[in-house]
Amino acid sequence: GLVEKAANAFPVNLILLNNYAIALRDRGQTAKARSVFAKACGQDPSNVPTLNAWAILERDAGNAGSADAEFTARWLFRKAYDQDPSNVPSLSAWAMLERDAGNAGSVDAEYSGRWLFRKAYDRNPNNVANLQAWAMLERDAGNAGSVDAEFSARWLFRTALRASPRNAAVWQDLATLEEHETNLGSLTDPAPMTARYAFEKGCEASPGDATIRTAFAGFEKRQGNIEISVTLLEQAARLETNRRSRCRAYFDAATLLYWNGQRDRAHSLYVLAVETNPKDWRAQAALARSFGYRREWNLAEHHFSLSLSLKRDPKTMQWRDHMRVARERASAARK
Repeated sequence: GLVEKAANAFPVNLILLNNYAIALRDRGQTAKARSVFAKACGQDPSNVPTLNAWAILERDAGNAGSADAEFTARWLFRKAYDQDPSNVPSLSAWAMLERDAGNAGSVDAEYSGRWLFRKAYDRNPNNVANLQAWAMLERDAGNAGSVDAEFSARWLFRTALRASPRNAAVWQDLATLEEHETNLGSLTDPAPMTARYAFEKGCEASPGDATIRTAFAGFEKRQGNIEISVTLLEQAARLETNRRSRCRAYFDAATLLYWNGQRDRAHSLYVLAVETNPKDWRAQAALARSFGYRREWNLAEHHFSLSLSLKRDPKTMQWRDHMRVARERASAARK
């Protein structure tokens, strides 16, 4: 791409090299990204953005290492910290490594997750990404707390929302916490800081966000509210810009309706799913099954063939065989 061409044209430009390495990392080209990061660090071994970006690559590749193991994530994060102990993105990214490695620690345990999150917080108490990531640590550690209990999950989420009240991702994470704590909220009038309230606020905060609506739909499905879940999935599908995700939203809504006995409504949504992404074998198989239920045998055969050309799924073949038996019985009954 353009970044690669620019980096090749100006091989001593550190910013271009760094951007190129990040682009490679984000595309999953780990080995090539490493070589570009190494070239960038060769030009400036103390450049914090480069060290931090490389450390994230190693973290996500599972190469956590240690502060003494050269070019591992922890070694690179430590190098970045030694150069700039006030760099919030670097501190927060390192804290996430420690959180995910089970090294939650405490705010007094040097280089533990909580210690690093607290360092980042002290430097910028309104950094939403840091607050959100720390809240997830506390949630997973069972420290839900309250909005008044400093550095508990609820306190951190509330602080993040005060800094960014229209952040749908934070509302969604808060909702998952409250669902886990069985603080669900009523359908008609959900109380503040309940799961349903947080989902609704997140949807209001970001009217064009498909992700939170999909998550909200999953929540309502778990509560047995099928019609609400379907409505949310339909909204998500209309908002979704990714073809595969839009297909999945239509598919999930259709499947809920199908197994709830509303097969005509389900059929129309299966049609939308296949129109959205004809290469989704599950959607093709489900539409074929729906056509079989409607006794539109030729269309059922057609979509079973399309599905099986995409994936030879045993269950799809079983559905097709059942449909063929039903077709033969229907034909015999007419004679």
